[in-house]
Amino acid sequence: MKLKLFLFLFISHFALIAQNSGSINGVVIDKTLKQPMPYVNVSIFDNDKLVTGGITKENGSFSLKDIPLKKLKVEIVFIGYKKIIRELNFSAENTSINLNTITLEEDAIQLKGVEIISERSTIEQKND
Repeated sequence: MKLKLFLFLFISHFALIAQNSGSINGVVIDKTLKQPMPYVNVSIFDNDKLVTGGITKENGSFSLKDIPLKKLKVEIVFIGYKKIIRELNFSAENTSINLNTITLEEDAIQLKGVEIISERSTIEQKND
């Protein structure tokens, strides 16, 4: 019995040491509607180099795994909304980060007005 316990603890110890990747999860909602946002891009960057990414599910949740244990940035982007960038610091002690609820705000851009100008021809053609 002691041997089984020792082997279990020994293997568990090495499994914990061997863990060299992290994970991140959260939920994205619309600030105005307070509704989950599906299909939002969630990307992990290391000095402007894409490491991994994914999209939110129908309920606005996301989960990314196999993230290297180092200082990284998460970028959350959806067309028509302001981009959110947050710094993450993964380490052996901090392998799982929960961003909880992330609220995206609309990014409305006011376009300049369009002026339509028409000119009438000065030459008139008549049929005989």
